[in-house]
Amino acid sequence: MSTQSSLIRAALLASAFALAGVAVLGCADEEEAGNLVGPDATLTHASAGDLHADSSTTVDTAYVAPGHVEELVGAVVNADGSITKGGIDIGNLAAPGPIGPTGTTGVPGTGSGSGGPGSESGGGAVPDKEAPISNPTGPQFEVWCMVRIVYSLDTGLIYSVTILYCWDDGSGGGGGGGGNNNNQNQQQVSFSLSCDVSVTRGQKGKCKASVTDGDGNPVVSRDYTFSWSSTSGARKSGKGADEWEGVATGDVTVTLSVGRQFSDSQDINVRPRSNWRTNEFSAVPSYSRALPDRIFGDHEINRTTPSIPSPQAGSGPWDGQYTAGKPPTVRNRIRIQANYTAAGPTHPGANGPCPSISFNSNYYRINTVCGSWPNALSWRDDVLLHERDHESEYNKCLRASSSVMDQMEGVVESSRSAASQAMMDIWRPFYQNKLRALSPTYARRIATGSNVFWHYNSGWSNGSISVAAHGNRSNC
Repeated sequence: MSTQSSLIRAALLASAFALAGVAVLGCADEEEAGNLVGPDATLTHASAGDLHADSSTTVDTAYVAPGHVEELVGAVVNADGSITKGGIDIGNLAAPGPIGPTGTTGVPGTGSGSGGPGSESGGGAVPDKEAPISNPTGPQFEVWCMVRIVYSLDTGLIYSVTILYCWDDGSGGGGGGGGNNNNQNQQQVSFSLSCDVSVTRGQKGKCKASVTDGDGNPVVSRDYTFSWSSTSGARKSGKGADEWEGVATGDVTVTLSVGRQFSDSQDINVRPRSNWRTNEFSAVPSYSRALPDRIFGDHEINRTTPSIPSPQAGSGPWDGQYTAGKPPTVRNRIRIQANYTAAGPTHPGANGPCPSISFNSNYYRINTVCGSWPNALSWRDDVLLHERDHESEYNKCLRASSSVMDQMEGVVESSRSAASQAMMDIWRPFYQNKLRALSPTYARRIATGSNVFWHYNSGWSNGSISVAAHGNRSNC
């Protein structure tokens, strides 16, 4: 038995508070055996003043990677036995009872070799071998450390930590007899980080970690805990979590850490969405009986500013951020007087200018019998062209609004309501002070090519009709 084993036995016999001041050092012969590995980390503990008399404390054991030992003081033991600090898992409670190579509970030793089968207990609560953590401070092989902790039963806060022993993840077992695997399981592990260089806003972007051995062969990533963070404030951590994907909002820098072995950062550039624009006006004309006889047609746009569609939530490296969803939708209306339809309304006195029809007749009847219905339809088409001129002038302004649309598309905020408000602060001034300020927009002069029957105010007329050019040109 080496001096190392003697020290471990002595440490295990001491009380919990006595152990809080003991550091166990490794010996070379045990390191070569591949079963017990002397820890590189030293004892970490809180001062005596941190142990409050009114707090109920307990002593337990836990297993962690050596690089996380010094992080245990101030960490929290959770109800499920996990140990976390800053929201990141750094260890787990081991099963209760005596621990270590000389303990009487736990996993029996399975080591074998020239010294015969192992005969000692393997130490309590050997961790799940499917999820080892690489040693961040020593040789690059899988290694664990068993520690004793003193923590509050009320809050779970850890006050002191003592390293008891460490072991590699080989087949030698706990404290078995003289087998010697010469660290056959030692493995040089390398990590690398790759992220999408450029992503379109609103689309998914991803970062991925790769784990390889010394020969460049892939290593199972579920054996390692990956800790991710983003300049957006988003975080993610978990065993085997070798990818981080999400909906992009704005430029970020993503950082990946694997214990203390590896840390790297990469930028993801988020480019704007192309053709992120509000629609242009394109109304389907309707025939209205509400228009008075003297109004042949009209064109209108919404007086109130159109609403902002719900912003899109980011996720993954962009979790907690919101950006523009769809552009706002603009609507207009074109109405043509219903008189210019075959089923249009009747008007009294039609038999005055056209004695062969009844007293109450419509445009279709009087122009068919006594005039020219094709001429009336041609006039109706000219009226529609005039209203399309009004519509087209608004569309020139909308097409010139690219800078406004670019500003809205690029909004990134920390809440959905803040993103909506930021977009509206850009959109409302444009809609009210630019687009609606054009009213009425410019439209050409129109006139009938020949006489038609039409009803004006309280009587019928048979003559030509014209509407002068009018309105404002777009200056957006």
